[in-house]
Amino acid sequence: RVTFYLTFISGNIVNKDFFDKDININDFEKTNLIQLSWTFPALINSSYNIVIEESLLGIGSVENTGGYKLFNVFGKNFNVIMKAFAKRGFVQRYADIINNSLIVFFFPHFLVMNRTLADTKLISEDPETILYSQFGKYFQFWIALCPILILPRKICELGLVGSVLIKKLSKIRIKGKGHKIESRLYNYQSVGNKETV
Repeated sequence: RVTFYLTFISGNIVNKDFFDKDININDFEKTNLIQLSWTFPALINSSYNIVIEESLLGIGSVENTGGYKLFNVFGKNFNVIMKAFAKRGFVQRYADIINNSLIVFFFPHFLVMNRTLADTKLISEDPETILYSQFGKYFQFWIALCPILILPRKICELGLVGSVLIKKLSKIRIKGKGHKIESRLYNYQSVGNKETV
């Protein structure tokens, strides 16, 4: 359900009782995702997790991010961290769900901004190598990101059609009290008082 929002510190409440004391957070220092050193252990070690649907607070601006290479951080570093936690119980299927969400919901807009040199606080980078190497195995990549990469810079925004198409084709159904949501990107089901991704 949460997918790449696991990375946003202000969007996660973590029970410190589930931290792994043998994890050295300094190993994650240069990833720009040091918070995952406590978020992933809590996710793995707890028997269930809760998603709060309601907005609990408001923020002044969503344009407050910058000072890092977005594709390097969310493309390469995020996957390195997920692989590190696979040894501790983080399932590859969940990594695939996160990566598919990044491909469809997160990267397209930023990729267009990067290619059109839109005004941004992010550090300039060439995302092509990272995106092909990290996400080329997913069919969503070829529909949602590849068109943006291969179209001429002046019309690369037309490549957003691919991600829009996938979003529309990802049918979401809610069924009664079971609160079952099915999508091509993820499967979520509430079972009693436990929630499984």
